[in-house]
Amino acid sequence: MIWQLYKNVAENASFNLGILPKDYFTILKANLGDKFIVEGYFLEDKLVGFTSMFIDNNYLEDHYIGLNYTLNAEFQIYHRMLYEYVRFAIDNRLSIIHFGRTATEIKTTIGAYPKEMKAYLCHQSKIANYFIQPITKNVIAKKYTIRNPFKKIEERELEKG
Repeated sequence: MIWQLYKNVAENASFNLGILPKDYFTILKANLGDKFIVEGYFLEDKLVGFTSMFIDNNYLEDHYIGLNYTLNAEFQIYHRMLYEYVRFAIDNRLSIIHFGRTATEIKTTIGAYPKEMKAYLCHQSKIANYFIQPITKNVIAKKYTIRNPFKKIEERELEKG
């Protein structure tokens, strides 16, 4: 079921290099133990979503998620997942959360802010690299509005006064 929920998200993505094998999460957990965590989201005892994350020292990095898009609109599953990453980090005294490169605008609604990143993509085949280069140069991030849920102190003071 986890893999099917992951596949829902992967197939919905505007850019995807491939689909993970069905045993990906099981193998990762077996090899990383407590450094890899998967949490499920249930509605009436049915799994409707999951998050996965890496933990290293004071750092949490979100990994793949999966969700039922039909129920997401009504129950805001994805937004809940973002808050749960924050809760997990606070509960475990982690000082940094890395939310990844997708869905940037909704992540800013909970206080995340974008950081410029660079990506390097290289194939073992020189011929493949020749064809990959023009594609990667044309990958442009979607424009989005940065939202800030935190009011400035001055704004709070004006509301009180």
